[in-house]
Amino acid sequence: VPLVELFADHVGSEELWPLGAGEARPIHFFALAGDTVWGATARMLRELMERLWPILAPSDRMIRPEPLG
Repeated sequence: VPLVELFADHVGSEELWPLGAGEARPIHFFALAGDTVWGATARMLRELMERLWPILAPSDRMIRPEPLG
C-alpha cells in the first residue's frame, strides 16, 4: 500500500471497544481498496505514520495522524 494512500482522508478511523469495568481500548482501521486493515497491524501502521510525518513533505492529500495514547 502506498504511504500516501494511508494518509489520505477517510482511509483511517478509530473505534473504542469495551474492555470491561468501564474501560475501552482504541481499535484502528484502514479502509483500503478491497480490504480493511485493523487491530495490531493497523496500530503498527499508525505508529509508522506518526514517525514518518515529520520526514515526509505533506501533500494536499495527506492527513496528519493524531498521536496514539
